[in-house]
Parts: sequence; structure tokens; C-alpha cells
Amino acid sequence: AEEEEEASQGDDEAGESGGELAWMSMLVDNSEAAFNESMLEEGDAAVAHAKHSQLQFEATRLDAVIRTREAALRQLQQTKRQLHEACLRENQMSSRIKLLEAEIGSVDSERKRVEAQLRSNSNATDAEKTKMRERYEEKMKTLKQQLDGLKSQQVAAARMRTMHERASKQLEELQSEILRHKQQRVSLQRQLREEQKEKRRSHVEHVKAMGQLQRCAAGGEREVAKLQRAL
Repeated sequence: AEEEEEASQGDDEAGESGGELAWMSMLVDNSEAAFNESMLEEGDAAVAHAKHSQLQFEATRLDAVIRTREAALRQLQQTKRQLHEACLRENQMSSRIKLLEAEIGSVDSERKRVEAQLRSNSNATDAEKTKMRERYEEKMKTLKQQLDGLKSQQVAAARMRTMHERASKQLEELQSEILRHKQQRVSLQRQLREEQKEKRRSHVEHVKAMGQLQRCAAGGEREVAKLQRAL
């Protein structure tokens, strides 16, 4: 009977020891799982941080590009206004050229008429004829110089008009480019906000995982101390 009782006590002690070992094994497994999960979360956090930094860099770069393009846009708009004024002057010069050409034609007709009258007038002296001719020649010379000057200005204004057309096209392209960059910036800002939310969520999960790991570690330490006392 005593032998059976001792055997029974041995079996109970073995069962208790086996249960404690199984519980310790479970603690270790849980600790390892929590540690592995924590390490994975840290890896994910590093990847997320790198991605967030890249997005911030791209957003900063886009801000700089937009500021540069907007400055160029303002300068181009000013240039276009100046060229537009030159185009308006071209139209005015065209009208002045037509009037001046008509005046030259009228003066030339008048000169021919007066010369004909002087030729038919036997009393007109050679000095009078010469004076009349010189007066009309001087007037024609002045009018033609004015005409040549206006035509030169008209050629320059035509170049300005071509530059105005080119500036208008560049302005449209620049406005489209700025709009495209702003749309990209809005998209990046949206991604950054989403990344911030994901970062906060990951941080909360990381804190929970670390808490679980610490609790498992503390539980393991208590069980080890308990087993040491039982030995």
C-alpha cells in the first residue's frame, strides 16, 4: 500500500511538472510569436517611414517647381502685355502708312499740276520754276523719309506680333504644366495624409505588441522563479 501511495505521489508530481513545462513552453511560444510580430511591425514601420520621406521629398520638389513656374508665368504675362501693346501700335502704323502714302500721292499730283501751269505760263521765270520744283522735292523727301521710318517700325512690330503669338503659346503650355504639377501636389498631399494615418495606426499596434511581449516576458520570469523555488 505504501508503495502504491508513493507511486501515486510520484505520478502526481510528474503530472504537475509536466503541466508546468507545457505551460512554460506555451509562454515561450507566445513570447517568440509576439517578438516575431514586433520585429515584422518594426520592419513595416521602417518601410513606411522611407516611403513617407520619399513622398515628402517629392512634395517639396513640386512646391519648388510650381513656385519657379509661377514666377516664369508672371514674367511671361508681362512680356505678353508689352507685345500686345506693340501689336496695337502696328495696326496704328498701318493706318498712318496708308494716310502718308495717300498724302505723297496727292503732293506729287499737285507738283505735276503746278509744273504744267508754269510751263504754259510764258511769264514764269526759270528761277520761279526752280524754286517751285525744289519746294516740292523737299516736301516729297520729308514725306518719304517719314514713310520709310514707319515701314521700318512696321517690320519691327511684325516681329513683335510673331513673338506675341509665340508667347501666347508658351503661356498656355506653362499654365497647363503648372496645373498638372498642382494636381500632382494635391495627390501627394493626399498620400501623405493617408501615410500619417497609417503611421499612427502602426504605432498603436506596435505599442500593443510590445506590451504583449513585456507581459509574456514578465510571466515567464515569474514561472522560472517559481520553478527555481520548487527545486
